Amino acid sequence: MTEPGYRGEILIVDDNPANLDLLSGLLAGRNFLVRAAMNGKRALATARSFVPDLIMLDINMPEMNGYEVCQRLKADPQTQGIPVIFISALDEPMDKVKAFSAGGADYVTKPFQFAEVLARIEHQLRIAHLQLENESKTREIARKSEDAERAWQRAEEADRLKSRFLASMTHELRTPLNAVIGYSEMVEEELREEGLTRLVPDLVRIQTAGKHLLALINDILDMSKIEAGKMTLHCEEVDAAVLLNDVAVMMTSLAEKNGNRLVVRIGNSLGALWTDMTRMRQILINLLSNAVKFTSNGTITIDAECVLQDSILIRVSDTGIGMTEEQLGRLFQPFTQADSATTKKYGGTGLGLAICRKLCRMMGGDVTVTSHPGQGSVFTVTLSRGTPELESDSGVPAPLDFTIQSLATRPSRENPLVLIADDDVASRDLLALSLQRQGFMTSICEEGAETVEKARLLLPNVIALDSNFAEPPGGSLLQLLKSDEDLGRVPIVVISSSISERKAFSLGASAYLRKPLEWKQLPEVFRRFLEPGHER
Repeated sequence: MTEPGYRGEILIVDDNPANLDLLSGLLAGRNFLVRAAMNGKRALATARSFVPDLIMLDINMPEMNGYEVCQRLKADPQTQGIPVIFISALDEPMDKVKAFSAGGADYVTKPFQFAEVLARIEHQLRIAHLQLENESKTREIARKSEDAERAWQRAEEADRLKSRFLASMTHELRTPLNAVIGYSEMVEEELREEGLTRLVPDLVRIQTAGKHLLALINDILDMSKIEAGKMTLHCEEVDAAVLLNDVAVMMTSLAEKNGNRLVVRIGNSLGALWTDMTRMRQILINLLSNAVKFTSNGTITIDAECVLQDSILIRVSDTGIGMTEEQLGRLFQPFTQADSATTKKYGGTGLGLAICRKLCRMMGGDVTVTSHPGQGSVFTVTLSRGTPELESDSGVPAPLDFTIQSLATRPSRENPLVLIADDDVASRDLLALSLQRQGFMTSICEEGAETVEKARLLLPNVIALDSNFAEPPGGSLLQLLKSDEDLGRVPIVVISSSISERKAFSLGASAYLRKPLEWKQLPEVFRRFLEPGHER
């Protein structure tokens, strides 16, 4: 048990008994616990047994001098952290250099002033204490970091299992549910033919409930695919005006059931969209269904117009109940609705709008909303036209693939080149097209080994690397690129649905994007590496 005022334990090593007695008495009087050793061998044994807070070490001693004692202390893991202050009559500069080279922390020349010795001891003890605190905090940070990484990996695995489970369950549920709906429609038809119409309303209720449940299952399946990065877009050239009019005709009867009037205003020369027509139709039907649900005896309007040369705005507005600022903040979260009262009165799961936004962002667009309580809401879909000049086997336009022969100039800030390494054709081509629309040149790699060779040849401004990309012989592709003499300074943007952001950065990534990509953020992420300070 330490005494009150205890300041630490000091080992004094000196072959002169008078020096030992003098220094021991002075330090003991200042509440230090003092141990003494008269030779190097005894000093090493005492240090290993008691591990003092500090050692005062003479140089000129028989059998083993102070330099050798210090070197042995520093070579022993048990004693290497103990600060050593040399205290000697030797006053030549080289004597002090040898002391510090041996591992000494400080040097005091005999004859000494005790005030100076005390100040140097206290200074070294403070440094040692801070080092211990720092090591303890570093270990704690490392432990927490490892815990967080493990927790993140468990969460990612749970998320993957959840998505896999949902996809499997929705498939298993849809099959019998389709049978329920189909057979109920057949029974309804037979009953009508036989004149037994009394039971028809009950069958209609079965069909309505079944279709509602089927729509919910489809939404859950869509959300699980999007979150797992497995949603595939099948793009084609679509006449925007025809698509909007078709959806409006389909939704007119639903709008009229609530006493609403559906108005369609389409600007001249909307032209073509290069998009997934099925998903685009899904977005529009979802927004219109939402407007119909929350509007009674009002007006629902679809209007569309061109913005600049390559974008289209589609607005779905209503004169319904509207929303507060607080409700708007929760609007696009999965399984979340404006508030519990709205859910209770109007029903729904909160998945529809979340899916709309994610699908729009996958197609390089977005969905935004403005609303005021009692005045209605306006949902605005912003879409990029796309570039359908060339078509690939994946159903999306094939991007231009720049090679060393096709480059008019070497890549630079003014003519930036992104090398895309991804074995998923649809994902790779959509990324390339999105970047090309923003003024980037792109070059594509389909194999890991090809990536390193092509990068050395082209020296791109940025490399976009899918984390699931096949690794070449010799280890991680990301690490191979970062360790390459010519490519080590090229920024690498890791695109992933499987590894954590922390893992990507630990391997050398310059930026991290999670699938499914939010296409609007791409230009900002990649252009950041063209700014001064990101020289290759």
